[in-house]
This record gives sequence, C-alpha cells and structure tokens, in this order.
Amino acid sequence: MEQIVEINLFGEQYRFKAGPEDKHAEKVVAFILNKVDGAKDSMPLPNNDANKFAQLLLATLNICNDFFDLKDKHEDLLKTIKDRSTTLSNRIESGMV
Repeated sequence: MEQIVEINLFGEQYRFKAGPEDKHAEKVVAFILNKVDGAKDSMPLPNNDANKFAQLLLATLNICNDFFDLKDKHEDLLKTIKDRSTTLSNRIESGMV
C-alpha cells in the first residue's frame, strides 16, 4: 500500500507518494530536514528564494558527500572481507588453520 509523505521545507508543505517498498520514507524526510537545518545554520541568510536555493544546494552537496564517504567505506569493507576470506580459504586448503 502506498503512503503519503509530507515534508515542510522553508515554510512550504510538500506531499509525495511513497510505495510500500519505501520503508524508510519518514527517516529520509527527517534526514533531509536535518541536513537543510544544518545548511541554514552554516549560512544564515535572509529568507529569500536565492538563499533558500543555496541552502538546499548546500544540504544536497553534504548528503552527496556523506553518500560517497559511505560508499568508499563499503567498498573498503568488501575488499577487506574478500582479502580475509581468500587468506582463510588458502589456509584451510593448505591445512594450516
């Protein structure tokens, strides 16, 4: 069953449909609002459209940076697991456990 997700951003209410597979929709909204609030705090500017866009863009850049940091860590973890698995497999095959 699809759900309606609401987000209040810069005093404007937005509604989106999220499918049943979007189990983290509310967490995503909270995460975005947190990032936008952080951007507002780091660049407190008058509340006009250009500044709202700049704050939203900064929040987006911060989210993307977090994503690529996590992606790099995930790739490093996968490489570590693969290397350790190979080492363990080689030890098992050679009888040196």
